[in-house]
Amino acid sequence: MVVKRYEMSPRIQDTPSSDIPQRMRQNIRNHAYTFEHALQQQVEDPEQPASPPSTHTSAYFTWLVFLLEKWIPFDAANQRKVEQTLNLGGTFVDIQDSHFPAVKRVRVFPKSNYLSYLGVKYRLSRIIETDPGMDHQELKDEEDESEDEEVNGSNRRRG
Repeated sequence: MVVKRYEMSPRIQDTPSSDIPQRMRQNIRNHAYTFEHALQQQVEDPEQPASPPSTHTSAYFTWLVFLLEKWIPFDAANQRKVEQTLNLGGTFVDIQDSHFPAVKRVRVFPKSNYLSYLGVKYRLSRIIETDPGMDHQELKDEEDESEDEEVNGSNRRRG
């Protein structure tokens, strides 16, 4: 009898284009607890210079939970944790949120869009919002200018 062995390949490939630090790629395995631990232990790499914060973002995400018959956003610190877990391919993340005072942590499953609180599943929603600091009138003016340039450029080619 011949038994075939299959090796499990990691979900995160060691590609140079990956923005995940090398030590995290070594620590993260296919097990959810290991992934969560790596997220909690993540610290800035002293060898790599800190990237400057982006000054302009066209959109950002807000995570909401359906609780008490309405959609409520998570605390600000937890927004980043949940979004990071989703982006890195994690299964769940444990958070401490002011909307769930009876427990120390709430387990959030961003891929499946639910959280578990005292044995009950609550629905999650991830919404895309425009940057509140962005001047929407300025954006509209920029779009109008680019459309004018396209029209003027095509008229010049004809003449």
